[in-house]
Amino acid sequence: MLQKLTSGFLCFLSLVAISACDQFDLDDLRKKAPPTPEISLSATVTGPQALPTPATSGLGSFTGVYNQQTNVLTYSMAYVYAIGANALQELHLHRGGPGVVGPIIYTLSSPRFPITGTVTLSEADEALLLSNQIYVDGELSFQSPPTPLLVQTRGTIMRQ
Repeated sequence: MLQKLTSGFLCFLSLVAISACDQFDLDDLRKKAPPTPEISLSATVTGPQALPTPATSGLGSFTGVYNQQTNVLTYSMAYVYAIGANALQELHLHRGGPGVVGPIIYTLSSPRFPITGTVTLSEADEALLLSNQIYVDGELSFQSPPTPLLVQTRGTIMRQ
């Protein structure tokens, strides 16, 4: 009888020890930090990507950080080939992947280079942004006598 009680107690103790180990593993998983809500984005902005392809071309760089919790995109746009540019005519975010002309969804503006700011995206635009279906385009004007020169650029925004 004592042997049966001892065996039963040892069996019970083993089950408690095993369940404690399982609980420890679950607690460890719960303590892990959730994934960061911020996603780094970038785009190389060039003339040949613009549609229709312009006769003149520029080169720029778009960088951004998108916060999935707040839906806020913080961006910076710099032009490498903007020496002599006297005005930024337009800078927009559009819906559409590479090779697609899409509608303007946000106008980005800044009085000087580099262009920086924030924009709050809708849930639908967030889904497009995270699937590389949003692009940035810009137009710069240069004073080049006798007529001003307009340079167009475009780049698909992608995760880094």
